[in-house]
Amino acid sequence: IPVMACNRINEPVLADRILRDGLADLIGFARGLIADPELPNKAMAGRFDEINRCIGCNQGCFDTIFTGQPQTCLVNARAGAEAKRSFSPASRPKKVMVIGGGPAGMEAARVGALRGHKVVLYEKGKKLGGQLHLAAIPPGRGEFLTFGNYLETQLKKLNVAVHLGVEASLLQVAAEKPDVLVLATGAGALIPPLKGIEGPNVCLAWDVLTGKVDTGKEVIII
Repeated sequence: IPVMACNRINEPVLADRILRDGLADLIGFARGLIADPELPNKAMAGRFDEINRCIGCNQGCFDTIFTGQPQTCLVNARAGAEAKRSFSPASRPKKVMVIGGGPAGMEAARVGALRGHKVVLYEKGKKLGGQLHLAAIPPGRGEFLTFGNYLETQLKKLNVAVHLGVEASLLQVAAEKPDVLVLATGAGALIPPLKGIEGPNVCLAWDVLTGKVDTGKEVIII
């Protein structure tokens, strides 16, 4: 009886190993192909570093489909809306300046470069990825970093000029003279106006995840 293995197999090397070890006759991809419809073609061509891997967040696929909503994807903005979000080479290439090296800024830079624009990106931190690094800290969430790695690889292949450790200012904007300026500086923490919110025993989730604070044994999470 032919056996198909599926679910969370989003890595072609793993799929190949399952077949070679005789554990299954066929491999089924679902979420992996939503994240990157070209996954099989890229694998066949040996372009493994160009695969946009599913990170198992389920926010745009399972969570929406089970409630009868249109399917989307956190790592593939075109998923479910390919006809509406198709893009073609720019009729007049422009110079695009992106401020912010998180996933939104990197995706804007990637698409801009794919369309033929000259793109420059500024990130005040020392590495790209933004809050993906925070999202990858909790147990079982390390796959979030694969999205950042994919985008960073794309920027290199598309020759996007990336400036790390530089907080963009009006001087930089004036020096670059961009035709388009994209602000992708990320979200800030929402701090509710509660009595005692400024107390020494109150801290942000980000600081807990990065190990900047010690919570002790009794904790309230809002």
